[in-house]
Amino acid sequence: MNEKIFAPALWSLNPNSNFEDDAVSGQLSFDGKSYLELDIPTGVLLDWPKIPTKDGYMQCHTVEGLHTDCVYGFSQTGEYYILRDVSSPGPSFAAPGFQKQSLSGASIFISRQRVEADPTAESISIKIPGLREWIGTVPFTVTSKLGGNRLTELTFNFDIDEVENVVLYENDELEIYVSFSFLRDGGRTPSYEFSFKSDCKLNFRYKQPSLGFDRAMELHVFPVVDFLAFCMGFRYTISSIEFKTIEGVCAEYLAPLVGLAGVPTNAQLDRIPLSYKRIEKKINEMISRWIGFDEYARNSSALVTSLMNDWKMPLDMLFLASAQAFEAASRSGANEREISDEELQEKLSAIKSSNMNSKLRKWVIYKLRDAKWKSANSLAGDLVGRLGDYATFVVPDVSKYLKDHRAHRDAYTHRRTIKDDQRLSNADLFTHTEATQMLAYGSIALYLGMEPEDLINAVKESRYRWNSIYRANLLYTIASNDDVL
Repeated sequence: MNEKIFAPALWSLNPNSNFEDDAVSGQLSFDGKSYLELDIPTGVLLDWPKIPTKDGYMQCHTVEGLHTDCVYGFSQTGEYYILRDVSSPGPSFAAPGFQKQSLSGASIFISRQRVEADPTAESISIKIPGLREWIGTVPFTVTSKLGGNRLTELTFNFDIDEVENVVLYENDELEIYVSFSFLRDGGRTPSYEFSFKSDCKLNFRYKQPSLGFDRAMELHVFPVVDFLAFCMGFRYTISSIEFKTIEGVCAEYLAPLVGLAGVPTNAQLDRIPLSYKRIEKKINEMISRWIGFDEYARNSSALVTSLMNDWKMPLDMLFLASAQAFEAASRSGANEREISDEELQEKLSAIKSSNMNSKLRKWVIYKLRDAKWKSANSLAGDLVGRLGDYATFVVPDVSKYLKDHRAHRDAYTHRRTIKDDQRLSNADLFTHTEATQMLAYGSIALYLGMEPEDLINAVKESRYRWNSIYRANLLYTIASNDDVL
């Protein structure tokens, strides 16, 4: 999220404090990446418990430090703060003997009126870098007229009545839509300069509010943000979150969130694979499926979207994360059983009644009990089969890809040595890793209801990760008869 400069505030442990006798002064800071830091230069907010004794009291110190659910602040600018999930190593001393304290919080609510620590949300609005380009709507026009070889007229037109919200998803409980916002510079009567910028917000409106803010974020906001990252092909952190409670109080939420800081590059914006206009007719169903993913698809999609970030990871870790995304996708919705329980019992009974050596019999029974489950290699082959033409679009020689993937997945997972004739070079392993990511990406798109041919067209036309696909095509090209001879 964006960093924020906070006004100095008084802080208390009492949610109903009047910020007089029970408050201390502190300065809060947030860099947009790590925890919120509250510095109290003089005084103590969160202290060790005091145990009464006949001589007064004693304090118990622990290595775990101090923790509390919330601390409450009131700023010089008239804003109420709720700093949540707060911890501190404990008070310390500063010359000439005053106590001071530093605390860390995981998130904060900022509002002009008091709110609860987990209020019921009526609506939530967020800003995501790249959302307006993904929507692809420019709500104004600029017209240039030329006379001869020079500009004779420049006209700007913006009709507010023509700008409508774009509904992405709706059911009996919730409506998710994109609204447009605008920023105009130059003053009420612009002179010498004029600029106009449009932006978008993603809005969640609950028709019958019943969810606490945290639960709403977990069930709907974060999953839909991940869905949009999947569609955009890149993942940048949410830049702002605002919400409205059922009491009508408007508040802001800040926390360190997953995603790259800043804004997407022009190259990324030009290569969005699944823009809104491409999936407009099926987006309601796609979001419904995404929210309802089973455990395997949810884990796979989380890895796929997180790998869109520019992580500085060692190659073996990058490969393992990509292979896990692919394996999780292969298990989603799949029949993982090789044989039924009835068939297994028949085989076990036959072995138990056989004349087989007793030690060998025990070994066979032990091995056979796990044989009812399909292997990871078998599931990977099934998934590639379901991907159809999209799989061969990424890796033309699917058999060679699966052979390499099996060897390296087993070796890197179990830390075994790979035979020299099976080992990929670092360059080829990187290409294989990117191909694995693209296959996992295609698998998630398949579960969202897309057809392989539609996904191929989307990737081709947007040129999304074209270099990864080009190199995967070279590595897994199908050998011709001339090459074999």
